[in-house]
Amino acid sequence: RGGAYRVLPYFLAKSLSDGVAIFVLPMIYSSVIYWATGLRQEAAAFGRYLVLALALVTAAHSYGLLMSVAFRTVALANSVAFVLILLLLIFAGFYMELDQLPPWCAWVRYLSYLFWGFSGMLVNEFSGRELPCEAQRPGEYAVQCPFSGDLVLEAHSMGEATVGWSLFALLLMSLVFRVAAYLCLRFELVIG
Repeated sequence: RGGAYRVLPYFLAKSLSDGVAIFVLPMIYSSVIYWATGLRQEAAAFGRYLVLALALVTAAHSYGLLMSVAFRTVALANSVAFVLILLLLIFAGFYMELDQLPPWCAWVRYLSYLFWGFSGMLVNEFSGRELPCEAQRPGEYAVQCPFSGDLVLEAHSMGEATVGWSLFALLLMSLVFRVAAYLCLRFELVIG
């Protein structure tokens, strides 16, 4: 508003200065969590996990940036962001099985960056993998031991998901959220 800077240089500087928060700290956190939780012990799987985690953090940060510039007051931005995040969580696939959603609203999951992050990480961990199980009695878990990781993907209605599409969707959402945030700043498109 003061006119000391043009919007584009300010927005680019802001985006670049957030790099430490968006990349370095999540990379350290994700590296520790990945190995501490005993996920797939392969370098390629770890690399895909890191890229997906960073893309997910970037999408979430971009969403937060959009919410912060699109609303006139912090209270309004927080209220709207909270409601939208609840919807994104519901349709992400880890609280509700996606095949149990009513057909008229099943498409909403594709608008959720949490869905794309979750599906990409599930595929990275379970696709093409054979998992042992420690059943005390044969058939205790209603699956044969060992069982295919693809069964886990099918149980979560993500048999068609891929790491590539998940990464593409996360990066596209990041770009769309950031362009929308820039346009809100540039043209003073503020709600409330």
